[in-house]
Amino acid sequence: MTDSTGTVELCREILGLDIGTQSGQLWFRAPQLYSAADNVFYLYYGHPDFNEENDPDVWSNGYVAVYHLEESGTGATGEYADQTANRNDGAGGGGLNVNCVPVRAAGKIGYGQNILTETVELVNYGDFIDIPNSPSLATLGPVTISCWVNPAANAGRLYAKQNGLVAWFQNSATRLNLDRPTDGTKINLIKSGTATSMQHLATVYDGAFNNDAMEIYRNGAPLVSTVGGGDGTGNLTDESAGFFRIGNVDWYDPANAGSNRCVNGLIDELRIANVVRSAVWIGAEYSNQNDPAGFYTVGAEETL
Repeated sequence: MTDSTGTVELCREILGLDIGTQSGQLWFRAPQLYSAADNVFYLYYGHPDFNEENDPDVWSNGYVAVYHLEESGTGATGEYADQTANRNDGAGGGGLNVNCVPVRAAGKIGYGQNILTETVELVNYGDFIDIPNSPSLATLGPVTISCWVNPAANAGRLYAKQNGLVAWFQNSATRLNLDRPTDGTKINLIKSGTATSMQHLATVYDGAFNNDAMEIYRNGAPLVSTVGGGDGTGNLTDESAGFFRIGNVDWYDPANAGSNRCVNGLIDELRIANVVRSAVWIGAEYSNQNDPAGFYTVGAEETL
């Protein structure tokens, strides 16, 4: 991949390339995107010199973890790959119980993970993916977390940082709560407008001690209907040593199935950035992933 000059190479990642079906994913880091003018890039292929490996710097612009969630999990350590250089890789079921490992399924882009409640020998288990604590994930604020999700009416947690930030569904998955615990009253924002369908959700928290520091986006636009929330009291709880969990509550223990609060749905393309993404950024991310053919056009092939 190059910029419009054809001479400056851009960081890129190729995923799931299948020559037979002419399918796959190409992610690259554009130096900028203009909304009022065409952005031109060149893709070179079919030459023995064009054999560079995937570059994690594709995801260096504020990203601390990026999960395509294409894997078939077994509960092994590090099986769900973080594509950034931070290598915040995760394990299905936290490596604690194979009954809590998500199942790969067709997602919004390629494959995603069905994170469900399942009954095994009359015991209800909830799936999840755990990412161990690391310096890059120690404190979530400022932070933007986005993903595609298709929750069931009984959906629970979308994600949870142990002792810290959590996003969860309620009211038959038509509301999303964003909470930051304290040792007093939590900081939280509740917005309606989510649904039991595939949707792009992005939660934003700038780290301040009020719910004006929070925002929730659905399909590239802020949710406008605020159902509730509060600025919180006391002091923020210490989340710096906690793991990050995808699809369930942080306090769920597979040995205590009654505490399961899993999302009961499919999650795909989850990304964590240690910056507050703008509405324009989130809108462009949604548009690109939701309708690639409408986001870009392919010019005529040229032979060098």
